[in-house]
Amino acid sequence: MENAATTGLPQLGSIHPTWRQSWATLRQQLDASYRRTAENLTTNPFVRMERQNGKDTLTISPIVKLDTPPSLALLRSAIAGNLPLADLPDVILEVHRWTGFLDEFTHINESTARVDNLVTSLCAVLVAEACNIGLEPVIRPDNPGPHP
Repeated sequence: MENAATTGLPQLGSIHPTWRQSWATLRQQLDASYRRTAENLTTNPFVRMERQNGKDTLTISPIVKLDTPPSLALLRSAIAGNLPLADLPDVILEVHRWTGFLDEFTHINESTARVDNLVTSLCAVLVAEACNIGLEPVIRPDNPGPHP
């Protein structure tokens, strides 16, 4: 079976030398979670199999909403009063200023390829994808970032 290392992405191994180990760890964790879920399925009162239109269908009972304790309401109010209002793009750009994480993005074919206003463009793409809104709402003609 071909994988990324043999089909044109050999640089992945040099970018993160332990990616194979990380992949193996993630695969083991996913397998363990799947097996644990399968084992607990028959004893979970909120999950059942139902036959609908000749097919077995997984049915999950809705979670019952608990009342909010007064202490939690007070805590939420106190926290909300201390948090500044900030737009998501501003938060992402601020985190980038602290950490430089957007500088780690490179073109898949050329590790040295850079684009003018790449940080702004990456921020716009992250917001568009995270909010599932597409690129149109984050494109501004007056901004040197992404353009159609």
